[in-house]
Amino acid sequence: LLHGAGGDENAWSELGRATQIMDNLIATGKAKPMIVIMPNGNPNCQAAPGEWSFGMYTPSFMGNTGPKTPAAASMEESFMDIVKYVDSHYKTIKNREGRAVCGLSMGGGHTFNISRLYPNDFNNYGLFSAGLHLGKNINLKDPSIYNQMKADKVFQEQMKKLFNSNPKLYWIAIGNTDFLYKANADLRKFLDENHYPYEYMETDGGHIWRNWRIYLATFAQKLFK
Repeated sequence: LLHGAGGDENAWSELGRATQIMDNLIATGKAKPMIVIMPNGNPNCQAAPGEWSFGMYTPSFMGNTGPKTPAAASMEESFMDIVKYVDSHYKTIKNREGRAVCGLSMGGGHTFNISRLYPNDFNNYGLFSAGLHLGKNINLKDPSIYNQMKADKVFQEQMKKLFNSNPKLYWIAIGNTDFLYKANADLRKFLDENHYPYEYMETDGGHIWRNWRIYLATFAQKLFK
């Protein structure tokens, strides 16, 4: 469960109320019991401000937080290290049927890229108000994301491989006034043209926690059933 830009590993528990949402869903039988991992998605940070050796710092945008030391790898490139750590420390189901990944904004973009890099490692993907990019242009307001998708042969092959693997769920949700609405509509257009199956949820409002809490509660009920 991945946070957005400017956030850290505490964002979903402190602002997103993930603990209360998941406990209530599980207690009422609406969601399967599951392990929820909320990592820090800033690749050059060990932890949230004040919780590691660097001390306090001002969070910045798109993962460039903390010390001015370049990250050795991107969040997506290093993501399977998190999976391996979790598998070695918890009683997990160590295959795609037992795994899901989702996130909001930047974390939705991470989910989007993770789905392309590791098409056989997860069975469920949730893009919440996703900040989409193809790893080249990080301008999230770029109106040409659809054109980039149509022109990028590597991206097209990645998406073909992903959907040929028949993931159980590819879920997209966004608010109708979200500043990322156009980019997500472009992704849906690309998926529709290629007959790639997905589920879609649209709510009122914009890029706000109220929507992301709704998306988590809805997505979690669809998993592992």
